[in-house]
Amino acid sequence: MILDYVKERYNPTDFEESLESIAERFERDYRSKGVITIKTEAGFITVQPKGDALIVWDIFVKCEYRDKAKASAAWKLHNIAKTIGEKWGMRVMIGFSEKNGKNKEAGVKAMKTAGFMKAYDTDLSTVYIKGI
Repeated sequence: MILDYVKERYNPTDFEESLESIAERFERDYRSKGVITIKTEAGFITVQPKGDALIVWDIFVKCEYRDKAKASAAWKLHNIAKTIGEKWGMRVMIGFSEKNGKNKEAGVKAMKTAGFMKAYDTDLSTVYIKGI
């Protein structure tokens, strides 16, 4: 599933190593930094607690779960993150949307649909925040 995510976000020519290798490193690097990856049949979400915030690094929904009839897949992943945040006593969720990513419009739409508000812009991404 991580490979599907990498293939959707990057082109094979973006890196010297294979996209498969990038996908393996992605999960390994996240795990080593304390990022938790929660997988479902429909996709995955990566989260990390920081102070009273739950950082949402990535939400990925497989293509076949993105149509309106199956739109609940994204909400299910969102609600998993929210529930984790509540259990851990977090006050907010913070997410990002890359400005130059292949799916930047989808990222912005997902953040707004989930009720995140734009907090500020960095050089590479837009930061969104939402109360838990």
